[in-house]
Amino acid sequence: MWSRYELKAAARETLRRCYLAAVLVCLIVSLLTGGQNSDGFGLRININTHNGLEIKWGWDDDENDPEDFFDRDERQEGSWSLMRLAERIFELATGVMIATLGLAAALAGIALRLLVGNALSVGGNRFFVKAGREYGSLSELLFSFQSGYYVNIILVMFFRQLKTWLWRLLFVIPGIVKHYEYCMIPYLMAENPSMSRQRAFELSREMMDGQKMEVFFLDLSFLPWMILSAFTCGLVNLFWTNPYMAAAKAELYERLRADALARGLTDSFELPGF
Repeated sequence: MWSRYELKAAARETLRRCYLAAVLVCLIVSLLTGGQNSDGFGLRININTHNGLEIKWGWDDDENDPEDFFDRDERQEGSWSLMRLAERIFELATGVMIATLGLAAALAGIALRLLVGNALSVGGNRFFVKAGREYGSLSELLFSFQSGYYVNIILVMFFRQLKTWLWRLLFVIPGIVKHYEYCMIPYLMAENPSMSRQRAFELSREMMDGQKMEVFFLDLSFLPWMILSAFTCGLVNLFWTNPYMAAAKAELYERLRADALARGLTDSFELPGF
């Protein structure tokens, strides 16, 4: 039905027509989604606490001796070290303030990705599908906000991420399977933003039935470009790999969409085109 080679050849043709716009779209979406995913933009949130902020409560002396809260010389005289107390209070207040600001920044970042990044990701997918047919316009990035179905798009995309994340918590392999099972959802929302959450999940599963392994190998075929990007500080990803993958995935959607229409899984009313 389709091959990696024909998808990538069509993607290169798309980039030949609108290379600079494709790079700009991927850059904007990546900045607001925090990375890259196999949808071409990446939709991927990592939380790493290994080197994160650490706040200690208690005594930081090697001997963990509470009596060190007092100055040793002054303790011998039975007097209270106000200077040391003030330093401890200042350290504690500073730690609490930094932790609060860090938490607020993290929550704001997550909200930005969910409410803005996902909407732009759907618009970016629409841009690449249209770019494969004609010259895509940068205004497609704002499609989710202008469609009249912004809330529906955000909710569907949120549940897609939530379900994939929950499956990955249980087992890695089923999480990967679900990721590919749901990978057509952003494109379905880009074509029909009024589609219900249940129907978007159902249709994506049907379109990806028997295709997941092939799409996995499609993603794997971009690995050399990703490795090369590691030696160029991400420049190869920015100026080639990201738009190349996005254009190839848009071509994949076109093939799977045509097949779904041919098999009667959907119709032109549900998928009216772009």
